[in-house]
Amino acid sequence: MEQPLTTKISIPPLRTSLISRPTLLERLNQNLDRKLFLISAPAGFGKTTIVTEWVHTYKNKVVWFSLDEGDNDLINFLKYIIFTIQVKFPEIGEQSLKLLSSSQQISPKIILSSLINEIAKLPDPIYIVLDDYHVIEDSKIDEALAFFIEKLPPQLHLMIITRQDPQLPLARLRAQNQMIEIRTADLRFTLSEIEDFLNVVLSLNLSKTEIKTLESRTEGWIAGLQLAGISIQGSHDKTNFIQSFTGTHQYIMGFLMEEVLEQQTENVQNFLLETSILGRMNVSLCDAIIDNPAISSQEMLTYLDQANLFLLPLDNQRHWYRYHHLFADLLQQKLQTKHSTYSKEKIISIPDLHKRASKWFEENGYLLEAFHHSISANDLDNTERLLEGEQMPLQYRGYVTPIFNWLQTLPVKVLTTKPSLLITYASSLTMLGKSIDKIENLLQRAENLLDNSTDNQKNRDYIGQIAAIRAMLAIPINQIEDIIYQSNRALEYLSPENLPIRTNALWSLGFAHQLKGDRISAEEDLKQVLLISEASGNLMISIASLTNLGQLYLADKQLIQAKNTFEKVLNLAGDPPLPFACEALLGLAQIFYEWNQLEKAQTYNKQSLQLALTLENVDTPIMCHILFARLKIAHNDMQAAAEFIKNAQQFAIQNKISHRIQDIAKVKALLFLKQNNITQALKLAQQHSLPLIMARIHIYQKDGASALNILNPLFDDFKAKNWMQELFEVLLLQSFSYYILQDDSKAANTIEKALNMAAPSKLLRSFIDEGSPFIELLKSISTTIDMNDYLKEILITIHEVENKNESVVENNKKHNSILSPRELEVLQLIAQGNSNIEIGESLFLALNTIKGINRKLFQKLNAKNRTEAVLNARKLELL
Repeated sequence: MEQPLTTKISIPPLRTSLISRPTLLERLNQNLDRKLFLISAPAGFGKTTIVTEWVHTYKNKVVWFSLDEGDNDLINFLKYIIFTIQVKFPEIGEQSLKLLSSSQQISPKIILSSLINEIAKLPDPIYIVLDDYHVIEDSKIDEALAFFIEKLPPQLHLMIITRQDPQLPLARLRAQNQMIEIRTADLRFTLSEIEDFLNVVLSLNLSKTEIKTLESRTEGWIAGLQLAGISIQGSHDKTNFIQSFTGTHQYIMGFLMEEVLEQQTENVQNFLLETSILGRMNVSLCDAIIDNPAISSQEMLTYLDQANLFLLPLDNQRHWYRYHHLFADLLQQKLQTKHSTYSKEKIISIPDLHKRASKWFEENGYLLEAFHHSISANDLDNTERLLEGEQMPLQYRGYVTPIFNWLQTLPVKVLTTKPSLLITYASSLTMLGKSIDKIENLLQRAENLLDNSTDNQKNRDYIGQIAAIRAMLAIPINQIEDIIYQSNRALEYLSPENLPIRTNALWSLGFAHQLKGDRISAEEDLKQVLLISEASGNLMISIASLTNLGQLYLADKQLIQAKNTFEKVLNLAGDPPLPFACEALLGLAQIFYEWNQLEKAQTYNKQSLQLALTLENVDTPIMCHILFARLKIAHNDMQAAAEFIKNAQQFAIQNKISHRIQDIAKVKALLFLKQNNITQALKLAQQHSLPLIMARIHIYQKDGASALNILNPLFDDFKAKNWMQELFEVLLLQSFSYYILQDDSKAANTIEKALNMAAPSKLLRSFIDEGSPFIELLKSISTTIDMNDYLKEILITIHEVENKNESVVENNKKHNSILSPRELEVLQLIAQGNSNIEIGESLFLALNTIKGINRKLFQKLNAKNRTEAVLNARKLELL
């Protein structure tokens, strides 16, 4: 597991020579319940200092993340958010970290939703400080953080320290009173604070007039005051210096830094210049890049720290440091000038500095930093080697964005001469969902660079990687044969050790076989994927493979095996489960529905939908709404069932998910049949090519022969494909058809086959949903069929369900004269003490819709409020 750089997630130590800001501290302490604390001001206004002081005086849980340029990668950013939280809560986020290290691209909402669910269980508040957020330029990080802020649980609060306002929904947070802002005007030092700083901390002994002059020139800018104070300490005529201290901040900044730097010895200056390429440094790293035996890195860092020369400690032990950003900018500019002006004997070359830094970072396990310095060194061969990685390519470790950004900057002549770079570029584009045509162009260029010989193992592996990418490209456009061909080609050519890409290829193959309906081959492929993913520690693929295996078992009517598999998924997905465990939850809901455990089915389905709605571009919410509709039909609540079907249709249209239209049409047609609306059911069956629905319509019309004309060819087809779920339904409908034709022998024989298929998994709901026709069929053939315990259980359950439904119907008739089913449902939730928001979440309705229902409900019950509505409802025996 990748180790975080502790200095990035350590709270800065409190300065010993601190000017306390009690007014600002009190303002922070009075707003501790806000979601967002925004500390926004230009460089050098003491933003980090005031938050550091607050952190050291506030007793609650606070964690700190210091950002730099290297954090402009969404995956790396999310990793460090988790690392930061783990400083105080090490048990949180392990599953999310495994997902981020996976070779598969995962929506950031999945990671953040999982993290939020875990944090929501914490008993105490936690404050996350993001320092120097202005370095973030990637809009995807802004989007992810906006989602994170929107979903923050009450325990979690975010502090952002930045030089410029981030691209976040600040206006909405401001309007909702969810944000506290501390800005430039708040951070400017007052005259008394400036006097304390210059005369007490720096011991300059300035007059009130001189202090007033500096205050007016700097406008309370603490960095300018600090730079001025350091320069005054080295000036022979402080009065003249103060009088000549004019100009804008930018000019003052440059002048003062020049003054500070030029007052240092040559060794100190060289150390400062050579180490300025580092975003952070320690003694070991500085020793690795400094090429001067006369310079001791330990002594230098100690001197710079004690002299307060813009070296900032990053931990309390003072092992790690960084330069003040403005000072670092100046040093790097001077380094460039000196490198071009002086001979190489005076100072090591800049590329060599970066090469040494890259080597140190790689040896110490910081691959992303090694990669960045290798790029800065223009060391293409080493960068290419780092990209390939020892066990897993760098882009599969979550660093696709910086890799993509670098590849974009390469000259075409360089990029098009190296197949590995072209393949990595294509892989990165695939992960980022870019143009298929552009990716294919890169793959073709890579192929043109490969020789025709397949004896070279590296050459073969490149061919396999290209095929694996092409298999992935064929998935979104549903080209099944291409997926299968390219996946098999990838597996043929890829090195056995190339586990990440072999896993992708096998996954694509299993996906294609599922699309094709070849469930046997799909199961074989998924089991292979599972073995590989478990061996490589790829949690996401393990969960995905198990989920799909569970779905295959469910389709084969192997409900017990499916249940065990889905439960294993939930064990791997953690508690609370990761969002893509929604498929396993849906599978369990479908199983418990079949076992007529409707409350459990409802609970699992609700959990599945809640998780699925945090994902993007998945069809799970549609299947959840369909199951909700079936549950409502089971309870004889046809109006509510119709609403869930409508929800499923709307979701499919909004998200352009066309392959679930038939599933929606089928449950809608079944609802019409329950309502004796043959015309609408027939229309749907013809419009969406639903042969089993058409057979049911013929059975409803007592036309057994026409039903069998549809069912018999389907039986042969499904049997050849080994599609057990579909075969079971055909057998059930065939038995009804033979019963209509008064062929009791065939009816008995057929229903017995269906019962034998259903017995191992104890199917119940498939028979219950057929209702009275099934009982009539059994009565007719009771003398020719074995009345075993399982069949007796089915009959007893059907009678219990029908008696219960009759009671519900009578009760509904009584209530319908006053309240609609939806109003009654809302009333029951009100009586249970649920808020409007909770009712909306429970029924998956908008808050405004719930408020509208409440108004009608109160009017019908002659009530002014919730309490009166419940009281009046009890008097009317509606509850």
